[in-house]
Amino acid sequence: MPEPAIGPESLEGGMRAAFGKPSPAPPPGVLDSLGAAVPRILLRDAPDDPTPLIRPRSEELNARQAGRYQIVGEIARGGVGVILKGRDVDLGRDVAMKLLREAHARSPQMVQRFIEEAQIGAQLQHPGIVPVYELGLHADARPFFTMKLVKGRTLSSLLEDRADPAKDRPRLLTIFEQVSQTMAYAHARGVVHRDLKPSNIMVGAFGEVQVVDWGFAKVFDHKGTAIHEPKPERTIIATVRAGQEGSQSLAGSVMGTPAYMPPEQALGHVATLDERADVFALGAILCEILTGKPPYTGEQSDVLVKASHGRLDDAYRRLDACGAQADLIALARRCLAPVPGDRPKDAYLVAQEISKALAAAEERARAAEREAAEARAKAEEEHARLAREKLAAEQARARAQEEKVRAEEEGVREEEARRKTAWERRARRRTVALAAVVLVALLAGSGVWFRKESRERAQAAETAAAVARAVEEATLLEGREEWTAAAAAAQRAVDLARASDALADEAETALVRIRAGEARAAAAAARAEKDRAMVAQLEEIRAAESNGDPIATVAAYAQAFEDYGISIDTVDPAEAATRVRSSAVADELITCLYSWASLRRSFGERDWSP
Repeated sequence: MPEPAIGPESLEGGMRAAFGKPSPAPPPGVLDSLGAAVPRILLRDAPDDPTPLIRPRSEELNARQAGRYQIVGEIARGGVGVILKGRDVDLGRDVAMKLLREAHARSPQMVQRFIEEAQIGAQLQHPGIVPVYELGLHADARPFFTMKLVKGRTLSSLLEDRADPAKDRPRLLTIFEQVSQTMAYAHARGVVHRDLKPSNIMVGAFGEVQVVDWGFAKVFDHKGTAIHEPKPERTIIATVRAGQEGSQSLAGSVMGTPAYMPPEQALGHVATLDERADVFALGAILCEILTGKPPYTGEQSDVLVKASHGRLDDAYRRLDACGAQADLIALARRCLAPVPGDRPKDAYLVAQEISKALAAAEERARAAEREAAEARAKAEEEHARLAREKLAAEQARARAQEEKVRAEEEGVREEEARRKTAWERRARRRTVALAAVVLVALLAGSGVWFRKESRERAQAAETAAAVARAVEEATLLEGREEWTAAAAAAQRAVDLARASDALADEAETALVRIRAGEARAAAAAARAEKDRAMVAQLEEIRAAESNGDPIATVAAYAQAFEDYGISIDTVDPAEAATRVRSSAVADELITCLYSWASLRRSFGERDWSP
């Protein structure tokens, strides 16, 4: 094994020197040194959940300043270090500061492990891994390193919010794909996480996904030899992200989280652990996404026993019954194989398979959309064809009627001619002038009557055709959801039909249907406008929150939710949660409810009525 970058002797000598003389005063910030003329730019806060503080002040750090960092409070603590929330006064950004606990400050081995953890995190440069900004020494000579302050929600909390494991599955699978890509990068760099679980995966408000807590990481060189393998005393590490039973991290001969660890890790075979331990954890996370539960469930002690013996029958049954696509179930089962050699060798293969499965699912969804669109187009075409056939039939009937009228006119003319001949024979002795007048009068009268009848029949056929064309136009506009134009076309069809009784039932049915669709569209638009107004009002409140009166802010939140129809002080919590989740802007409502609750807890009991 190669020599460590910092040996125990050099660390011990350096610490004796550091603790043997007074600690120097922290250096001033860069901007303080440059003077007051240098501008300080502060961006507005992103709409993430505020990072929860478990202690406003930390017993590990009496001072409120560490170098150029202002200490805000404590976020979490583990067996080795304490996570503090700080602010870089020069750059104006919040950071997470991990500080070695005072109990380990004079242990060269613990200092070495702490520094190596910072080195590993700093060299893992990937969008899915929290970047390390700086390694430094506090005034009392304890090392610390600063990282990006991860804001958002854990994958664990997103999974717990689901009432049904099938809910929101595509989004969660996309998050899992990003985690697999991140772990593929880590494995390519020779790093094994060894404590991969939903509570160590952070999901930001803008879709960013990051894997955190690399304190148990094992590192291999290019020859596959372990060069970093922390072995702390046995302890349970709990943070504000700790969730259900079996999801807390164990350190010692058994390192990791029992609900997500493979048998070899649960049995304490630390030396044999490699990338396939993380592959098992990826399979466990995929199992929880698909079924709602990790592979092992129950009390912590029971979970550890199940993990040690690889008792996965219940997980396999739940996977087979979850209703997900077959390739996802098969991938989860391969990753959860009890024997390491039966699993994919690293996260790169898992990332390839999940990407392929999601691409296939997306293609199936697109194919289904195309089929639905084709079906709609065929239905519209068939409807138009029937309308055209009906119009053609009406026109054919009109032409037949016209032919009948012409035939009748011809028969009348023939009959009149016959009568005329007979009359002329009988009235031959009458004067020629009188016979001519009578004949002209008869022919003129009959011609006018027949021409009028023909015009009326032609006008009826033309009206029927106009009604059919208006109904067809209304139906096409309805399919494109152009409700106003569709309603106008349907009304025109009804008016034409009422004037001639042609196709009246069809025209009136189309008008009723389109009016109903128009009403539904208007209601949806009203709901969308209400949601937009609510989001704008909440953004106003949040924008004023940092500089305003907290009591007024709480009242403003309560008034906003009251106006939106959710009285957060009087309505049943379960009913309020149901209303919030059913809203199209549920994420914004949940974010502001969290801010409202945090402010109320901060200022104690009082009258918060709006």
